[in-house]
Amino acid sequence: MKSTSLMSLLVLCSALILGAQALADADNTIMPKNEAPKKLATPPAKPAATKTVKAKPAKQKPTVVVFMGAPGSGKGTQAAMLSKKMGVPHISTGDLLRAEVAKGTALGKQAGAIMKKGELVPDEMVLTMLQKRASQRDCNKGYLIDGFPRTEAQAKMLDMWLKERTNMVVVNLDVKDNVIMERIAGRAKEAGDKKRADDNPESVKERLAQYHKNTQPLMATYEEQKRLINIDGSEDIDSIHKHIWEEVQKRQSAGAPAKKAG
Repeated sequence: MKSTSLMSLLVLCSALILGAQALADADNTIMPKNEAPKKLATPPAKPAATKTVKAKPAKQKPTVVVFMGAPGSGKGTQAAMLSKKMGVPHISTGDLLRAEVAKGTALGKQAGAIMKKGELVPDEMVLTMLQKRASQRDCNKGYLIDGFPRTEAQAKMLDMWLKERTNMVVVNLDVKDNVIMERIAGRAKEAGDKKRADDNPESVKERLAQYHKNTQPLMATYEEQKRLINIDGSEDIDSIHKHIWEEVQKRQSAGAPAKKAG
């Protein structure tokens, strides 16, 4: 009886030993001895968020409108109207000369002495006065020029000065000579004793001849540069102003092509 119990105990112990050995073998299969546990792979880092920097829009160049046309074509009248509409100064080179002379500035004294001799004020002097006026704060957004350029040399000087810094637009008031003669005759009659010294038929014919010889050829250059806006200056004042304003608005964005109006 005792021997049977002893045998049963031995069998049980053997079974326990075999079971333990089997468990150890299983652990060695899953994780071999002396092998460090593998680390989980680190997920790739997310790229840093980049800020999108918006480029600042290019500063729009100020628009400079140059009024061209024969004497008596209405440049001064239309320039004054457009100046009010755009809220920018109207710069007349003739007015500048007279103002400098009246103020007795250094430039005015030089110009006055030349004018008393009946000679033309040098182009460089006129341009200096124009640059001085255009450098004032009220011209930052643009301005209108009346009375300059009148010759090819003046046009080249003006172009060198304005080409890169402004959006230059040239408005040409196209009026036939016979209409101009009638206009100036009517203007002289209305002015009476206060009429301009050059508002007489002989002076007007000479001024027109000088315009056709020296100034009118500039239109071909401005046409080629796509700066020219031709306006029919024989219409009524309000219609002319309306056409000019419409065309200048189209050209206030630099690079827009000019169109013929009227």
